[in-house]
Amino acid sequence: MTDSTSDSLAPGDIAGPREAALLARIAELETRLNVDTQTGCFTRQYFVGRFEGRARAGDELFFLDIDDFKGVNDHHGHLVGDRLLHEIGQALKAAVGPAGFVTRLSGDEFLVLLEQPGPETADGVETALHAAAARATVRLGDLVVTRTVSMGRITLRPGMTRAEAMSLADSALMDAKAAGKNRCSRTARPGSARNPSLEEVRLGLQRGEIGYHLQPILRCGDRAVAGHEALLRWERPSGEVLGPAGFLQTMTAAYDARTRPPLEAARRAADWAVRQRGGFIAFNVSEAFLDRAAREGLDWVGELIGDAPRPRIVFELVEDILTERFDQVAKVVARLQELGIRVALDDFGTGFSSLERLQSIRVDFVKIDRRFLHGAAQSDRDRELLRGMIEISHKLGAATVVEGVENESHFALARELGATHAQGFHLGRPRAI
Repeated sequence: MTDSTSDSLAPGDIAGPREAALLARIAELETRLNVDTQTGCFTRQYFVGRFEGRARAGDELFFLDIDDFKGVNDHHGHLVGDRLLHEIGQALKAAVGPAGFVTRLSGDEFLVLLEQPGPETADGVETALHAAAARATVRLGDLVVTRTVSMGRITLRPGMTRAEAMSLADSALMDAKAAGKNRCSRTARPGSARNPSLEEVRLGLQRGEIGYHLQPILRCGDRAVAGHEALLRWERPSGEVLGPAGFLQTMTAAYDARTRPPLEAARRAADWAVRQRGGFIAFNVSEAFLDRAAREGLDWVGELIGDAPRPRIVFELVEDILTERFDQVAKVVARLQELGIRVALDDFGTGFSSLERLQSIRVDFVKIDRRFLHGAAQSDRDRELLRGMIEISHKLGAATVVEGVENESHFALARELGATHAQGFHLGRPRAI
């Protein structure tokens, strides 16, 4: 945590004109981050929030990919590719109309979610998507540049998670590609895109296959390693390494008398990290953690971190939890800090409404989402926004960790704008211990 200074803000003190202007700018950015500037479609961030809040069994999800889009860039240049992306994005939006919404996932990939469409509507949208994409054109003199799309389509089942839905739709898309492109498949490729079953996760826990990889967090001032983030990973016997999106929800349900959480792996990671020149280790905190803390108190935290000195432990809370469960979070944070454990707000900048609530809860670290660094590298406006976010975090007494450092210029920018810490693949990838 940064040292207090005379210009620090106490909780509730963000009232000056500069801070008020910053709040307004961040609110404006929320809208900008929901719409992809290249295509006019919604962004992945918007899709995630919409899916988590409203998706239900019976909804239809399409995963689209532009056929041979690389050839457009290779033969005609990226400016033409960008123009075609825009035209196809606009065409897809028109084809979907009020039945749902279109998201640009990344590159030349799109998602379409239809909410309770009914079979005829869904089939009609499928046909319209193909026709609309094929009609989108960019003219270069006498040349007319067009492309078709391949699609995977699934119907959401009860209890299906976003990660599972996207994975199944992506697998169906691969089936469409393999079958010759410019078509839609509703069949996932055999053996692919399937989340592990509860029984498989339970066996993985019993075998000790689920543990932590550690990624370094560096101080910007001297480039020294200040600590590590512990990232949950499942190293399967096949050699595949799964991130938590593929098994975390199932893992929580897999615990029984013979199957325990990976507590030994957590204690081992904590012990390793604090022996590295006394650095800290940061663990992500789930809603299940908060529920147990509210129900049973924090006496059991020792099971997770063992004998590691409490000031060397950081628990990271994602911003969505802070927004949705603020009262509960505030109580748990206060009790953790009474034990000497530090607290970080992760993915800061993806929820926005919690900026004001941050005035009422003291955190030791603010981890700023990667998109702000990447935006700052491209735009003076976004650069000033990131500078303001760092400044206001420091005034609230929190150190800052800028995420997403992928090259040396990213690191130099984070340091120039006043961040205390930085994290990203350029500075160190997650690795097993």
